[in-house]
Amino acid sequence: MKDEMMMLADTVNEDIAFIESLELRKKDIAKLLPDGKIDRFIKSTAIAISENPDLSNCTRKSLFLATVAAAELGLDFCKAKGWAYLVPYKGEAKFMPGYRGFIELITRPGKIIKVEAEVVYEADDFSMGKGTNPHIKHIPNIKGNSGEFVGAYAVATFFNSMKQFEFIPADEVGKIRMKCKTENIWSEWPGEMRRKTAVRRLAKYLPMNDMAPQIVDALAYDNDVAGVTDDSPSQESLNEKMERVIVESHKEESEPEREPDQSGEIFSICKKRYMLNQEQALELVSVIVQHSVDSMTELTQKEASWVLENLGHTETIKAHLEEIG
Repeated sequence: MKDEMMMLADTVNEDIAFIESLELRKKDIAKLLPDGKIDRFIKSTAIAISENPDLSNCTRKSLFLATVAAAELGLDFCKAKGWAYLVPYKGEAKFMPGYRGFIELITRPGKIIKVEAEVVYEADDFSMGKGTNPHIKHIPNIKGNSGEFVGAYAVATFFNSMKQFEFIPADEVGKIRMKCKTENIWSEWPGEMRRKTAVRRLAKYLPMNDMAPQIVDALAYDNDVAGVTDDSPSQESLNEKMERVIVESHKEESEPEREPDQSGEIFSICKKRYMLNQEQALELVSVIVQHSVDSMTELTQKEASWVLENLGHTETIKAHLEEIG
């Protein structure tokens, strides 16, 4: 019991340290958010991590990259909104937009005022027509057994009241589900995943608008979890892209002067307390500040102070060293 409590305490400390690292990069992340409301975003991230213990087993780097990906699209992790999720997969955290996140991106410019997504079952009164008179009639069965899943559809309503819809049958939804990297997502939220499949299909056929790049990126992040690669928008990996965003924003920031002895103090502690050579010390520092560090002199005063504080927490450092391998 004592060992379990110690492990739990270490996990909590690591989660707190991660949120504090987001606070450290607050200005950089705020630049990515469309509304700049960084405090609300960080709070939603903290709650999402606390509610999913499996995220504590993910690398801090992957968790940071997934968080920044959500920030870039302006989708926070507030459960009530259902815009975005952090999904653990084989020791790494993945950013996954929810179907409501796609709807938010589609409707944000204002040309499309509403997107609805529904799931159709065997006992429902459902009919659909294409051609010159496209229409959907759907009266859900609210009494008794709904029967087998038939399909899902999404409808977009434009500012001029015109509508556009896409329907995806159950067998196609099933094929997409089979490609997903983790079955847990579908087993826990089958209705939401079916709706998202329909919204994704609709998004591909809507007129291009100001949010097109964000929608394309959202599809790519979702593909990374779903195991779909046919419509990935870029040849560079998602990790490479997000690392570049953070490094560039870090370089843009004017760096305050640092206490002259902090770099030497950091390396001295790494060498004497944790038996690390210079290369290993730089790897550890990179994990702590959540961006690549090639020299201790690159650290800002705030970052150097943060590193020194972290070096005093032995269990946290041990976890970071295990992550580095």
